[in-house]
Amino acid sequence: SCRAIERVRDHIEQTHFIEGESLSSSSSSSSSSSPSLVRWLPCHAIHLKKDGTLSAHVDSVRYSGRVVAGLSLLSPSIMRLTPASPSEISNSMDGEDDTVDDTGIEPQDSSKSLDNSGCVDLYLPPLSLYILTGVSRYRYTHALLPSGSFSAKSDEGDLESSEYYNIGVDREDRISVIFRDGKDL
Repeated sequence: SCRAIERVRDHIEQTHFIEGESLSSSSSSSSSSSPSLVRWLPCHAIHLKKDGTLSAHVDSVRYSGRVVAGLSLLSPSIMRLTPASPSEISNSMDGEDDTVDDTGIEPQDSSKSLDNSGCVDLYLPPLSLYILTGVSRYRYTHALLPSGSFSAKSDEGDLESSEYYNIGVDREDRISVIFRDGKDL
């Protein structure tokens, strides 16, 4: 419902934006008397069939701003974040001037490459909300693993024995609602 979408947007604003920091011209939220800090783009839904794939990518910065968020519905899944190559980062810029970086992230420096940083797996049960911003938004690709996949194990001490790091998912059809803020004008 519209109220649920407003609640998710309000939550993202409250947890990921500094009060008083306007990302673009203010707009009023019908659920609040205070102006919104974010100029939201219309949300959209993605229906991914059981055997469908969402391959690794960095979302374009041409139109959307600093936040990409998704509300996962119906089926659990695993989203894998992997350090993006310089070409994947460049492709996400869509011809934007890479020397003027409004992302809040320093331009890619080959001496600070993420290539050896490894991946991060996010278990997304139904009704979970993921938010990509900052480094996760601009410097990592994200993909949904196919049905039957397991999350990557960690080689860090006690973490590898944790059940969390060995979650398997038999994904059915998946629906997600995607939220993006507008690019600063």
